[in-house]
Amino acid sequence: LACARPSAILVLGGLKDRSEMETVHGQVILGLMVLQDVVAVVSLLILSSFDPAKADGPGFGVQIGIMMGKFAATLLILALLSKYVLSAWFKMFAVSGEMLFIGTIGYALGISGLAGLAH
Repeated sequence: LACARPSAILVLGGLKDRSEMETVHGQVILGLMVLQDVVAVVSLLILSSFDPAKADGPGFGVQIGIMMGKFAATLLILALLSKYVLSAWFKMFAVSGEMLFIGTIGYALGISGLAGLAH
């Protein structure tokens, strides 16, 4: 799991350098990289439920269900933000490179805070 992100970055960087992102095999590889990241997140969710300190809490299946529900709710919130808020927000920040950078950092920190609240 620890190698999933760096390998995706290297593969996508190689595709971009060779201008193969728009080809059929480039799109297939991009889809597989996204799928790999989703599987890594779900695997980390499942592994975190094996915490021995929570042995007296709800059962394993209940913990997985709660985690998947939180994950689905977070994805729903992100999809709604992306559809209705982010395009206008990033158009406003696209005036200069610095403002776009600050807006992107703010968005990343906001998503991080949302994930912290979900945990």
